[in-house]
Amino acid sequence: MTTPRLHAATGGHQPSGGRPTVVLVHGAGGNRTQWGTQARHLAARGFDVLAIDLPGHGNSPGPACTEIGSYGEAVLADLDARGIDRVAVAGHSMGAMIALWIAATASDRVSHLGLIGAGLALAVNPALLNGTRDEPLVAAEAIVDWGHSSASHIGASETPGLWMDGIDLAVFRAEIVAHPGSLHADFAATAAFDGTDLAQSVSAPTVVISGQRDLMTPPKLGKAAAAAIDGATYIEFADAGHMLMTERPLELSKALHSFFSRAAG
Repeated sequence: MTTPRLHAATGGHQPSGGRPTVVLVHGAGGNRTQWGTQARHLAARGFDVLAIDLPGHGNSPGPACTEIGSYGEAVLADLDARGIDRVAVAGHSMGAMIALWIAATASDRVSHLGLIGAGLALAVNPALLNGTRDEPLVAAEAIVDWGHSSASHIGASETPGLWMDGIDLAVFRAEIVAHPGSLHADFAATAAFDGTDLAQSVSAPTVVISGQRDLMTPPKLGKAAAAAIDGATYIEFADAGHMLMTERPLELSKALHSFFSRAAG
């Protein structure tokens, strides 16, 4: 067994190989820390967890990939290095595209699939795409602002206002400093991807989770993704935005645990 290339958080429980494994894939410009609550929740309830840093993110070596499929290949290679054959995989936003790619192209290795804040294809505003290259710190502020629902800013969620914005913005800023160019690479990869055909090849039980007030991947995109995948379950969180891991940490944790446990059984 070779040394795993990707860094991963395990939710406080070192994977032993005796429990089902869940791989959590972050979105564009993010890293493993955004899955903190979900990783701990799942690890405490019978799952081995790998909340990975994609190449060129967090503590994983770069460079960042320029195609969704390349990220998917990197995740599969990392699982090979760890000696893990079969996993549940959940991804957020760009990470959902990566998870979809893995589930469609390596269907024998995926027990079940979670797509969060997802769309089969995402149109990226050209001004935002250029901004991630030319003024990434400014672009990051816009992404974080759009990524949270208005309700979150007035204290109507589990993790209201400044803390929620602050933790996500801190992640983006840290990534921009540590991995220059990664935010633009991620958004370019996202803009170029279309998973419409791949969705037809997914055989794993699938849940698609959207936020009712998501401005980046509106619910209609999540509903379309669920409709394209045979037998998929669709869940919508009321008054929630795009950054569901930090905006609705406990609700998302419970939803993933319930679905993965039911499918695994």
